Amino acid sequence: MLRTTVLVRRKAHGDRGTASYGITLNGEIPFGTDDSEGVLEKIAELFHLADEALTREIERGQDSPPVSRPEAIPQRPADPPLAKPATPRSPDPRPEPATSRQAHYVQNLVKRIGLSQDELQAIIARVTGSPKKLGDLTKRDAGLVIDHLNTLTTEPARG
Repeated sequence: MLRTTVLVRRKAHGDRGTASYGITLNGEIPFGTDDSEGVLEKIAELFHLADEALTREIERGQDSPPVSRPEAIPQRPADPPLAKPATPRSPDPRPEPATSRQAHYVQNLVKRIGLSQDELQAIIARVTGSPKKLGDLTKRDAGLVIDHLNTLTTEPARG
């Protein structure tokens, strides 16, 4: 099994100065080197996850002054999860639309799995709770659809 490390860093400029943000994700890639498309898709998924987490951190950080801290290398836990379980929050009154990366990734997964557009629409309706077009998904909805499609890629091929 392959392992990868994804690192995303950004500087955010705001009213109170400049702050640096960074995130490192370590993950396993459940594909061999002979499946380059699967490897690249999994790496793209990890980059998307890191990018989204960093964006949220920066948005939270805009409400408080930047704090200067020396960068420390985080200790690696024995079996790190790829993401924390979602905690219940109050619904966002203006949910953000899905990113073009998310939509592209969904289409790549659909192609990889061999689903029709009708099957994708059925999955979107089942996962989000209502019928929606891919272009109408929120970031959260797209994440849920991606998670669901990723579970389908690990199941045996349909016959």
